[in-house]
Amino acid sequence: MYHDPVGTCRNLGWAVGLVPILIGCSDVLDYDNVGFGTPDAGAEGALPDVSAGDAKGGSAGSGGVAPDASVGGKAGASGQGGASGQAGASTGGAAGTGGAGTGGDAGTGGAPAGCPNGTCDNGEDCNSCPADCGACCGNGACDNGEDCSSCAGDCGACCGNGACDNGEDCASCSDDCGACADAGLTDYPLPPIPAGCPLKAKILTYAPNGWEILADAFEADSTPCGDYFIFLPAPSNNKIEVRGPAAPQSIRARTGRFFAMAEFHWQTWEGQPGSWYDKGVSFRQKMDAMGYNIPRGDTWAINELPSSVRSDPAVRQQVRDAVRGLYTGAPGSPPRAGTVYVIEMGQATTNFGTYKPNAKSWMEDSGFWADMDKYVLYWGQETYTVPALTCVGGTTVADKSSHINDFVEHFGKLVNVGPSSVATARTFLNSAYFPLMNAWYKNGDKYGKTAVTSLDNMKHLVSHQTYAARAWADSHLYPDGRIGFAWSNNGAGTPAERTELAQRLASSIRWAYDINGTAAKACSQSGAYTWCQCDVAGAAFNDGWSTFESWN
Repeated sequence: MYHDPVGTCRNLGWAVGLVPILIGCSDVLDYDNVGFGTPDAGAEGALPDVSAGDAKGGSAGSGGVAPDASVGGKAGASGQGGASGQAGASTGGAAGTGGAGTGGDAGTGGAPAGCPNGTCDNGEDCNSCPADCGACCGNGACDNGEDCSSCAGDCGACCGNGACDNGEDCASCSDDCGACADAGLTDYPLPPIPAGCPLKAKILTYAPNGWEILADAFEADSTPCGDYFIFLPAPSNNKIEVRGPAAPQSIRARTGRFFAMAEFHWQTWEGQPGSWYDKGVSFRQKMDAMGYNIPRGDTWAINELPSSVRSDPAVRQQVRDAVRGLYTGAPGSPPRAGTVYVIEMGQATTNFGTYKPNAKSWMEDSGFWADMDKYVLYWGQETYTVPALTCVGGTTVADKSSHINDFVEHFGKLVNVGPSSVATARTFLNSAYFPLMNAWYKNGDKYGKTAVTSLDNMKHLVSHQTYAARAWADSHLYPDGRIGFAWSNNGAGTPAERTELAQRLASSIRWAYDINGTAAKACSQSGAYTWCQCDVAGAAFNDGWSTFESWN
């Protein structure tokens, strides 16, 4: 999920303290990611402690399920293991094996004259002359003639592309091939939230792939005080569709309070015909067809709400229409509020001359926020913390936490120091806002630039972000028990490292939001701060985000 490049902005390099020097910036670019594309991101949501339909705005919801019993859930042990396709659904596995490492077939049948001569000459490449230029597969690029079947390492795993490709089956890729007949998944009976919980946590995720690893970790170390919303991305080759039916069923089959969230990818739906209201209704129909259980708590998530919503009334109207359609569904459908993820703001941003005025003007659009209050449960701002701007050696846990919250809570901070003209926005955001933070390891220059950090530092970073959000909730109306993290199985780290990171994230959230949970327990079960000690050489804070502590 990335900030779309509105206007122009040039990064002239990095000044002392890792602050980028930028000129010519209109609106607010994600200065962390200028020059990069817009990967997807997502969101989830479910009604806080209402009944089965999770209807927003006073509607009780359908089904009559008792409060706290309506959202999410997993079925018992039958949902675990590989039979349902949980573990291998998007990781490549069988789908990408086979001829992945070969390269000869790509260049046969018409090699250029002079091939092979030991030199990769002009006009030759890995396809036409692999003997001189090397095999294409494994070079990091999905070259002509390669695909997910022949070169999963470069092109990504086939699983999730909507086709049951050669080498895939119901066990290795249930989303594309269908659930195995003996999967035996059933919805787990939803346990009530205990009365002694200090906060009723809503754990929201974004994951373009690898959500099974994250869900496995959450299930193994979950808080009974929390609802877990697992983001299920649209198939990568056709993002107008909805992932299912095996994936949402496998989420609901997990022990605890687990719910599936279907991705409504804004930019993809923008290119479809019809009104935005009709697009929302159509998406809900696709969710029904793919087995999402709305009365039980499954929901939708708008991914990558564009930055133009801050300044363009026409885009705001589109958003209002879309969420109304998503909430309402087709005639006779139970109403269902969902989640919105606003496209990323980069932590390295220093020029707020356009962003802050636009945010203030947007907050004064009472009609927009009144509709969000009717149709949206959770409002997430993508705020991916950067290790080089957070893990400053020689500083205290409190120092790091303060700078994390300056960034991740900035939108909520601004609306709460605003005038009476933002009252509608303030009421909604205090009950809905949460930061979508960073658990994406070894991601190059994307999603918070975590390629620079070690696994140990990344584990400290996710614990510290959890600590910061939980501590902020103790003295503010937001984010209450709401907390979100972006996660992916892609990156340079090993599968074992990603599993270890997922386990740390699950434990930090569990102990911070447990029956006896406190902010300090995000940093260790005992409350000592041993898990919150990240330290990246050369790191320096960006103090610019403190400007959101005042309206002016």
